[in-house]
Amino acid sequence: MTLVRRSSRIGSFVLALGFGLAGPVRGHDFWIEPSLADAKSGTAIDCTLRVGDFGRGDVVPRSASHIVSFRAIDARGESDVEGAEGSAIAGSTTLRAAGTTVIAYDSRPTRLELDAFRFALYLREAGLDAIVEERNARNEAREPGREAFARCAKALVRVDGDSAGFDRAIGLPLELVPRTDPFALDDGGSMRVALLQDGKPVAGTRVGATALGAERTSLFANTDEHGEDTFELPRAGRWVIHAVTMQRAEPGADDDWRSTWASLTFTIPSAERASPPADAASADPAPARENSEDR
Repeated sequence: MTLVRRSSRIGSFVLALGFGLAGPVRGHDFWIEPSLADAKSGTAIDCTLRVGDFGRGDVVPRSASHIVSFRAIDARGESDVEGAEGSAIAGSTTLRAAGTTVIAYDSRPTRLELDAFRFALYLREAGLDAIVEERNARNEAREPGREAFARCAKALVRVDGDSAGFDRAIGLPLELVPRTDPFALDDGGSMRVALLQDGKPVAGTRVGATALGAERTSLFANTDEHGEDTFELPRAGRWVIHAVTMQRAEPGADDDWRSTWASLTFTIPSAERASPPADAASADPAPARENSEDR
């Protein structure tokens, strides 16, 4: 595993390039930020969607046309995370039961096309080197990349001090499932996660862990034969685990590639506090942007 300070030259270049575009390169990662990471049953929480890089993201307004499902899963079952169209707060839900509530978002595919240079740059930055090699082998390196991408995001909220159910798999097309209870970590520690696609382990795929906040810290590792990674997270606070898979589209499709982006957001409590604080995600919300599904 490699600790990466994401102020690297290529990372900075991609970010700078992205802000000069209408959206395709900007914002690889997509995640859910709940207004509370630890709360009592009966509490209403808001959920914000964000897209960006380096642990900093722009708010994605709620758009019904993009949503396959937006739900909260707890010991009592599932309920919809409801919200107003176009709102910067993408949805709200009331915590109903002790244990971990999983907030889950599943999107419809969004199409985009990038020129050959930008597509190759994006593939490298996303860790999709196998796709670069396949395009080279098939003499496609100078052709634009036509892609349809979908988002599968999860966030964990501990309710009534009970983290049971933190390892619940909920059947997203691409899903990150914690094998370690993040609420039991002491100011950081070993966090093991599994990557599942259609319920099956995905081996040999890059997974990242990024701190959400001012300090740009990311860790990367490739999944083992069981589709799992272990990250040594250096501190308490908000983290997002993220991964992407890509496959060639079927012959005759409008797109050349189909990708799915998964994320898992959680907060590691600080040992200095008697109980974990309210999530600081809403302390400095960024303004909503028009192009809500920016890459």
